[in-house]
Amino acid sequence: MLAIKDRLSARATRAVLLVMCLCLGWVIISGYSCRTLRYEVLTSKSEESTLMAFGPLNFSLRSNSTEAPLIKTEPVAQSSVDKKTFDPTMLTGEDDTRVERLARLEATIEGMREFLVRHMPMLSGPGNSTRAAATLVKAREYLRVMEADVAAIRDTDQAVRKSAEKMRGLRDYVRNTIERLQNPADCKSAPKLRCLLDNTCGFAAGVHDVLWCFVAALHMGRTLILNSTAWHYAPGDSGWTKALLPLAGPSCNGAGTSNMTVNGYPGYDSGLKERSRILDLPVTIAKDLVANHREPYAWWYGQIMAFILRLQNSTRKLIEDFKFNNHYKHPIVAIHIRRTDKKREAGFHDVAEYMQHAEEFYSTLALRGLSVQKRVFVAADDPRVITDIRLKFPAYEVISNQRSAREAFDMKARDKSSALTGMLIDIHLLAESDYLVCTFSSGFCRVAYELMQSRYAETGADATPKAVSVDVEYFYAFVPFPPRRTLYPNTRVFENELEWTAPGVLIERHDEVASATEAKEKIYADGFNTGRLVDSSEPANGPQGLPANFKSSKRSTSHETRAPSEKPDASVHGKPSPRYEASSHAGYREPEAVDWSSGYKPYDREAAWPSASRTPRKRCEVCEPTASG
Repeated sequence: MLAIKDRLSARATRAVLLVMCLCLGWVIISGYSCRTLRYEVLTSKSEESTLMAFGPLNFSLRSNSTEAPLIKTEPVAQSSVDKKTFDPTMLTGEDDTRVERLARLEATIEGMREFLVRHMPMLSGPGNSTRAAATLVKAREYLRVMEADVAAIRDTDQAVRKSAEKMRGLRDYVRNTIERLQNPADCKSAPKLRCLLDNTCGFAAGVHDVLWCFVAALHMGRTLILNSTAWHYAPGDSGWTKALLPLAGPSCNGAGTSNMTVNGYPGYDSGLKERSRILDLPVTIAKDLVANHREPYAWWYGQIMAFILRLQNSTRKLIEDFKFNNHYKHPIVAIHIRRTDKKREAGFHDVAEYMQHAEEFYSTLALRGLSVQKRVFVAADDPRVITDIRLKFPAYEVISNQRSAREAFDMKARDKSSALTGMLIDIHLLAESDYLVCTFSSGFCRVAYELMQSRYAETGADATPKAVSVDVEYFYAFVPFPPRRTLYPNTRVFENELEWTAPGVLIERHDEVASATEAKEKIYADGFNTGRLVDSSEPANGPQGLPANFKSSKRSTSHETRAPSEKPDASVHGKPSPRYEASSHAGYREPEAVDWSSGYKPYDREAAWPSASRTPRKRCEVCEPTASG
């Protein structure tokens, strides 16, 4: 009887793997033979958008192509979010299409790994454990080879090189703009926005509030003035500048409050409707960013976060000394594990769940013929985690900031200003690693991931494949990202799986705390996320469940744009909105007379989101109340 079960189980396992391989083969083949669709972009004329370069993007559902569409798509449901969804038809160039398809293939492979790693071990049973284990080992080898093939394509593909050039151009454009806005010649008369940093939660919650401040300042074309005197990590007038560079230039010292917006930011007390404007991308970068990067928001926020967390020379020396004294060398995998109070916000994850990804990284190097010392840097809020890894994985050299771990473990010391230096060491070493493993339910790791995106932007590369979360995907707290758009139909196999009959359906997060709920209740990353189908008749009441992410695209935009042939609209301030021009050699260059402050209008907070209708957010509710969280 057991032999029969063995044969049936083996056949089922081979059938599952065969179907998966055939599906992947079809994706690869179809990815290189697809036809390019033309697109039409409509500029929003609604008065809701008071910004020239920020606001909702309206995509036409029509195509001006004379060719028949490749696939029949269902009409997009009308909801509050459908204007923010990435439409593949916006990609008109062959290079952009190839890069997007390659990125999608990478995402499919990663999702398949998560699925197999999570579900294949469940096949084990009486007389079947050895076969299931062998199948899992071989499946991982298949994936490593496919990833190696993708890497080879990227190394030799002209479109990828052009993509990197575009991304370097976008990087320079954004950084130069931020530098100019933050260093006005006459700060006293320059338009300014005050950012009051008084968040009582953890480090990540505070700096993500500053991120929202910065995006709001860019919306308005104002210089950001940070007031961090009440922040418990950097109290007093010089608390911030002891470790980090000031955000505004010298001319802003003592500039006063003339021409300054002082109320309502960083938005810690903002309504969700207002804070959701952090999803708006600049028109000047949105199209190329979405086409050439898998995580447009992580890249955009990363450029800003890298400016926010610029280090003083003394802090940078502490980091370099730590690296030298503790043998922090490349290649290295960085792991962030948050335990202590994390149980209130997310499920428990054993160290083995993190270390299996480290093992994958080094196995991939071995496949390429590289023999190196296995090394991990571990940032944790519990010293026992580090001991546990050393005991269970003796082949690894484990590097850690023991002082930071002890401070984070002490509930009385973790929120004091003395803990700031240790957190800055941890977060920069996480970002500097070759591969980052963590839980994205933790804001601390999301900040590290944003910094990693900025670091890889130096060469125009995409850091998305260089990080993995063992629970939820990347998000910004309390602001659901725009919905995913389905690419293929899906039939339900699992009990809670969402199904749909055609491509073009939108899948959105059902509320602003969906990611936090998923981290606590679903717990594991396995290629599925909680979501809801957008119903055209009742957008808020569509079917809920777990959509298969590999059959949808999450690269979304939320910006107002115009076709390249159109002239800038000068109706708001009588000035053109910011633009950039293509250069045959240097990516993008900025026209001399263009200023991001041109065409901007301050956001009317009270009119758009009256205080009477706002529900105050509870202090530290589903945020990061820990030093390493």
